[in-house]
Amino acid sequence: MKTKQHQQVEYNGVYNDFQLFGNSFKGKRYYNNEEKPVMSYEKDVYTERQEFLFRKAIKGLHAYKLNEVKTMRADQIQRIKKVNARALSEINILKQERLIEITNKILGIFHHSPFAKGIIDEFSEPDKKFRCDVSWDELGITKSMVIERLVDRKILPQNEFVLSEG
Repeated sequence: MKTKQHQQVEYNGVYNDFQLFGNSFKGKRYYNNEEKPVMSYEKDVYTERQEFLFRKAIKGLHAYKLNEVKTMRADQIQRIKKVNARALSEINILKQERLIEITNKILGIFHHSPFAKGIIDEFSEPDKKFRCDVSWDELGITKSMVIERLVDRKILPQNEFVLSEG
């Protein structure tokens, strides 16, 4: 019978410490200092029903399967489209408000400049006609901030998004 010899190969190239320092994703380490795996999964605080209501408001008819949309009544489809349009409009305004807040902080550095003061005064209110294409991550907007805003504007039902204690 033949036996295989196993040799341990040591790599000393450019990436020799990659496994020690390259094991993080979005700032979370998946191995601790003793090289034991640390399992940490991100868990959403919302229930399946809350997730569906949020997805329906954000995505509209795309939250449903095609055969479900075909079986819906016309008034249901119109209602979903209306809620979706209101939600997207409100999210756009939220993004603009956050963008204005950030740019005003930056332009506030130049408080002696009449040009900077003019821009701050002119563009201090969100414009419904302007579509803000900046992502939520870049603006520091979280899902909970969006849900809070949609509940405040009565786009999402308030009683569904009250988190109970215990």
